[in-house]
Amino acid sequence: MQKYIQKSISSVCYIILGIIGFILTWTLNSEKIKTISDPEYVPHCEIGEGTLFSCKTVMFSSQASILGIPNMYFGIAGFLILIIFGITLYFSNRFGQEISKTIEYLLLTGMIIALSFSIWLAIQSSLVIGSLCLYCIGIWIVSILSFSLSLSRVFSLKWFHMMVLSATIIIIFLTIVIVGLTI
Repeated sequence: MQKYIQKSISSVCYIILGIIGFILTWTLNSEKIKTISDPEYVPHCEIGEGTLFSCKTVMFSSQASILGIPNMYFGIAGFLILIIFGITLYFSNRFGQEISKTIEYLLLTGMIIALSFSIWLAIQSSLVIGSLCLYCIGIWIVSILSFSLSLSRVFSLKWFHMMVLSATIIIIFLTIVIVGLTI
């Protein structure tokens, strides 16, 4: 019974993290559209153009899209998938253990890709662009927590271990960003 409750809680966490990530990504996309349509518009995440926290600088960098597709579209799709997987896992006791495990492994694979992409973006923001986007940082944190949750669910880790893993990855991210900005 306790394992079922833990799995239900983690499924709800996926849904919540997916919603937070979706909102952050959607907002970032909206800010970019407003900035494109009105060059005088100042995004809410802009603390000062050319400073350490400059969303505009990050939004209009070459790293803001891959193969001509804005990164925000990948985020919107990815967080919607996370929400759908969270809902599916919540009701997965009806599907059987085999299907539930398959969904968990698919989700972990997606989270590895999302975390790798977030690491690449953190390196690009700090080393190449030299500015950070506050919405992007929020998205990175959601990706880290989702990855840790997925890893802990697949390997049946306790919540404490998941939190230690999340904190460790966040410290690594901070180190990458701080070192990148000081070089």
